[in-house]
Amino acid sequence: MDKQTLERYICGESSVEERIRVTEWAESDNDKYQELLALRKLYTSTLLNTAGEVKTGPRLVWSFRRMFRYAACAVIAGAVAIGVFSMLTDRRASRKEFYAQTIISPVGQRVHTVLSDGTEVWLNSNSTLEISEEAGKSRKVRLDGEACFDVAHNDDIPFIVETYRNEVRVLGTIFNVTAYKSSDDFSVKLYEGKVSVSDLA
Repeated sequence: MDKQTLERYICGESSVEERIRVTEWAESDNDKYQELLALRKLYTSTLLNTAGEVKTGPRLVWSFRRMFRYAACAVIAGAVAIGVFSMLTDRRASRKEFYAQTIISPVGQRVHTVLSDGTEVWLNSNSTLEISEEAGKSRKVRLDGEACFDVAHNDDIPFIVETYRNEVRVLGTIFNVTAYKSSDDFSVKLYEGKVSVSDLA
């Protein structure tokens, strides 16, 4: 697999066909799996070591110089795509959640933020993340769009990502969620650890 294709995949800029090719390539051999794993770690490390941060509330990083190192879509061969198709019920309308802050990543830009619990989030282009106001009691965010989460481990308080149709629950792991309500698209890519995906009801 050529490096340019792998780089586009890591940066989230590859086509659907390229994503399929890279996934099949990596799954065909353990050495290729390890190569992608090493690339993901390298790109993640480079991003975190070079990006400057604005330390106000959740720390936002507008990383323009190193967008090609966007770790949110760093892919390892074990990435798992989970497509969930379900009908939403009227019960969802009664859900009452309150969010204290909204982070928006405009079209053509990406945002890196660190939440109060230490969880890192890479928000992809044209995405919105709402953060729960119940700090210390809840680790819940609402996502419309695509984001990668490196979740700080906490056995007592699970980290929950709510989308327009599903809920992803973890204790500490690295994963990517795509959930653009406008395109009726939902998927989860797992990089490390375990996640639980359930329908909203």
